[in-house]
Amino acid sequence: MPAPYIVKITGDVKVDDYVIIAGNKITFKEACSDVEWNSKTGLIVGTVEGVKRAVHFTGQSIHTLPVAEENNIEDNLTGGATFKIDYQFWYY
Repeated sequence: MPAPYIVKITGDVKVDDYVIIAGNKITFKEACSDVEWNSKTGLIVGTVEGVKRAVHFTGQSIHTLPVAEENNIEDNLTGGATFKIDYQFWYY
């Protein structure tokens, strides 16, 4: 079954940087750092000017990772940030 996931971005994210996961694109509309995106709740939180809060973005933040999805992850993180995806596949 498709499953929600959490993306953790470590480092600086610049305006118009993006992440694409399983065809779903999130584009950041403000500079931030140390971002966490929860695809189940749709909440994308990062540090902006020293304050941890929701960040401005475009795209669909509520999303699931299809079971058969492979190699469909792309990013344009120009500030040198790195990211990882944490998920558990659901079986019924």
